[in-house]
Amino acid sequence: MHLLKNLEELSFVLLVSRLSSVGIQQYEKKLSIKVAGKLAIMLLTALFIATLGSYIYADKRATYEYESRLIVLDKELEVYADLISDPVWRFDYKTVESILSILISQPDILNVVVVDDKEQKVLDLLTQDLHADVLISYSIPIVFPAPDVDKNIGRLIVDIGNYSLREKRKETLFDLISLSIGIFFLLSIVSWFFVKLVVSKPLNAILIAISESKNSDHFCNVEHAANDEFGIVISEYNNLQKRLQSQHHILSESGKRLTTLYNATPSILFSLSLDGDIIEANDYFIDYFGLSRERAINQPFLNFIDLDHFDIYRELLSPLLVENEVHEIFVMVRADDESRPVLLDAKLHFEDGSQKVLAVMTDISGLINTQKELDYQATHDFLTGLLNRFGFQNLVEKTLLDCSKSDAYALIMIDLDHFKSINDIFGHQIGDSIIKILSKRIVNDLPVDSVAARLGGDEFAVLVKTQSQGIATGTDVSKVCNRILSCLSQSILIEKRTMNLSGSLGISYYPKDATSVNELLRNADIAMYRAKQMGRGTEYIYEQSLQHEITEKARFEVLLRRALEDDLILVYYQPIIDLKTQSIVGAEALVRIKDPDTGSVVFPDSFISIAEDTGLITQLGEKVLQTAVLDIQKLRNKFNQDFYISVNFSNRQFQQEGLLDLVKDILELSGLPPSSLLVELTESLLIQNNSQSRHVLTSLHDLGCKLAIDDFGTGYSALSYLNQFPIDILKIDRSFIEKCESNLTDQSLVVAILNMSQGLGMKVVAEGIENEFQKAFLLSKGCNLGQGYLYSRPIPFDDFSTYLEQY
Repeated sequence: MHLLKNLEELSFVLLVSRLSSVGIQQYEKKLSIKVAGKLAIMLLTALFIATLGSYIYADKRATYEYESRLIVLDKELEVYADLISDPVWRFDYKTVESILSILISQPDILNVVVVDDKEQKVLDLLTQDLHADVLISYSIPIVFPAPDVDKNIGRLIVDIGNYSLREKRKETLFDLISLSIGIFFLLSIVSWFFVKLVVSKPLNAILIAISESKNSDHFCNVEHAANDEFGIVISEYNNLQKRLQSQHHILSESGKRLTTLYNATPSILFSLSLDGDIIEANDYFIDYFGLSRERAINQPFLNFIDLDHFDIYRELLSPLLVENEVHEIFVMVRADDESRPVLLDAKLHFEDGSQKVLAVMTDISGLINTQKELDYQATHDFLTGLLNRFGFQNLVEKTLLDCSKSDAYALIMIDLDHFKSINDIFGHQIGDSIIKILSKRIVNDLPVDSVAARLGGDEFAVLVKTQSQGIATGTDVSKVCNRILSCLSQSILIEKRTMNLSGSLGISYYPKDATSVNELLRNADIAMYRAKQMGRGTEYIYEQSLQHEITEKARFEVLLRRALEDDLILVYYQPIIDLKTQSIVGAEALVRIKDPDTGSVVFPDSFISIAEDTGLITQLGEKVLQTAVLDIQKLRNKFNQDFYISVNFSNRQFQQEGLLDLVKDILELSGLPPSSLLVELTESLLIQNNSQSRHVLTSLHDLGCKLAIDDFGTGYSALSYLNQFPIDILKIDRSFIEKCESNLTDQSLVVAILNMSQGLGMKVVAEGIENEFQKAFLLSKGCNLGQGYLYSRPIPFDDFSTYLEQY
């Protein structure tokens, strides 16, 4: 409203000053024709000078506006280049055309072209004016902000003309010339009417209208129908009044919209004076604090802050005055009789020569609650509500950092035995229910100051304080372990099924066994696995020797992987002898590893179990099989004898996809007949009676390969399964052979195996023959084949070839 009144007053002053320059009072008197003529000459001279000056000024103004627009257009083109970077990157040229259609619609834009990074034109937009001259051509790079580095994907080319400038000049010149000619003829003909009729009457009407408009809120038009110079002035005055009235309406509506927008903005907005008082506030501010606008405006903002020692000048106003940038602070406010956390973003603002602070306040109560929930989820197990591994490690680490040097703790690692079979048989839903039940049992049986966690799957951990300030707390770890084992072994009834489980526990002590959280967890885990090896359902306390075993196991695992990668797998051969004819009928392939660092040979006792645990046994078995088959075929060709090769297969190999095809390919590649390959397996494979294993064994036998049970009699009782599998040979373990010389029981077992095999039509290979008595005893009982140190130790291929030559 103030701006509108200023515009009105300015227009009135300008109009009055122009009219007074020609002498308003002279128009109220009767002037002679001479005065009228002189006045006409003066007016014509002034008109010419004004016309020329107006044209020069209009031309310069038009040129300045055109150049200013080019400067703005330069920045706008960069914005358009940024806007189309993403659709150009996605080859969405329809979107690009839609965006650039806004640009091409602007004045003086003649041509808009988009080229890709190979300078190939992908879009070309032309205006209707095809004959316009190109004054300036802009080339703006199109850059796509990729995560690693910005990519230049093309250019935006825009051609600019000056059509609007030329048209503006023509229009200005035409208007001024037309006006000058009209006034010239009009003044020449009716100059004396200016004094008598035309000048005084309209001039008085204008003065009256100006006076009335100044003293009222409405705009007064001048009623004057004469088509003369003053008619033009009056018409322009009336048009000016209309424009001012229209602008007044627009400004009034704009002010209302601005007020509505300010109050409807879904943010808590307000303004402060430099004294810290509230100047303005939107509706959200009023509703948030539950006050009337009268009680909020002009009140100190400190009245809304729920802090005893908050210095609004030091913490908010002073930084704004120094930096003049957006400043953010965290503060607690009081709303609806409760304390709420908010973020306050404020900036210094200059208006009408004064300073004030514009502020936005954001309630972050929900964000803080969400963060708390996320923190809880990050540190707790969703199923049991116990701490998870991350939360447990953090808590234990903090506990160990805060404890004194004389404090001591025990960490108990708990793992359920054979829990995987529960999930496999009954499903994970039953498994989860069991986990929740057992977790409650574990927690209920723990000392008060203990901390329990579910580390994952069926693995739990408990931290127990055993000593404080050098004095035992009375917590007996063994009793805690017994209670845990007892609660785990109690039956569980779920969906009318009774489940019986057990658990294995590993215990490590701080600081005796470890000085950090990771060491404590690792050592307890090592002890827990030793408890499983001892038969499960028990506990084991960590010992330093266990770490040595783990280190050795890790060393041999690295050695095994290196041997597989660097072709350091060795295959040794031990001859198999026909005990009646004393001829060599075959050999058993035995694996070794060459240590690249020491050059020594590593025996399978050191790495076979590791290969089984890591799954490398399949890769190792394939290497041994391939080498053994190729080597025995070389010997068959060299000595022209029907040797067979016996190769040990792991139980895991029979679960390997494509084992049958692998055996076929290796036999085909070497040329070895399938009947010359003896596949050795363990009794445990028969006991498992796995459909996959049964299928592979049957397929190998159908292929022509022979099947043998290695170390027969030392493992499970597999007698009932011998007639269910196509077994050809039984290999008697060396433990029975080495004692048969003095142990009648072992003699009886050997005889029983030989009699049984004869009844089943199977051959028998006796392992570990070391002396003539053992040889004679086996021959007397009808044993077919044998091997052992009496004939040869396992030897490398070249030595075995020499052995065959000399045998």
